[in-house]
Amino acid sequence: LFLIDEFDAFVQNLIHTDALLAVTFLGEFNKLLSGVEGVAGTPKILGTILTANNTYADLIENLPIQGGSGLITIHKDLDFFSLQQVIQMAQTYLKNDVIQFAESEIELCFKLTKGYPYFIQRLFHLLFKLKQNNTVPKKIPSTLKEKYKDILKDTIVGWGGDKMAGKTKKKLIELGTDFAQYIGDKTLE
Repeated sequence: LFLIDEFDAFVQNLIHTDALLAVTFLGEFNKLLSGVEGVAGTPKILGTILTANNTYADLIENLPIQGGSGLITIHKDLDFFSLQQVIQMAQTYLKNDVIQFAESEIELCFKLTKGYPYFIQRLFHLLFKLKQNNTVPKKIPSTLKEKYKDILKDTIVGWGGDKMAGKTKKKLIELGTDFAQYIGDKTLE
């Protein structure tokens, strides 16, 4: 399985650099994904997940690719995790580990992130590190809340601040994010 993160940004940059190269790349990439060329019935060489803020169809429609790319994709929007999924994930990953998360800690991570997959991952990592470093259990909730603000700020800035993709912005608004406190632009609230 081949994972390409930010596939839409990659294609956009490639098209703006060299549109002909982008079309050639997408055509050859499609052949690779379709199986061995010229051998009917052969299995695909690899499966691919292309993560993106835009659907592939939106990307192609909004960029100067004449005649399309031939790349066939299946679009899937990923929802935020439910509390039950977050609990199950924590229990699965830590099944054989000495370090375990208390249900109240998992619920706090969920409450802070509302199940946003990226931020759940970041908070679980932080929680694991705190426990690994023998942080006093009573201090963990306040430390998580404080560090989460830093994670959120760094992420918003890293994702482009007010210039981030609209779909990502929308998801962060669903999360209840106050962009203004991180980038100073009141128009994003």
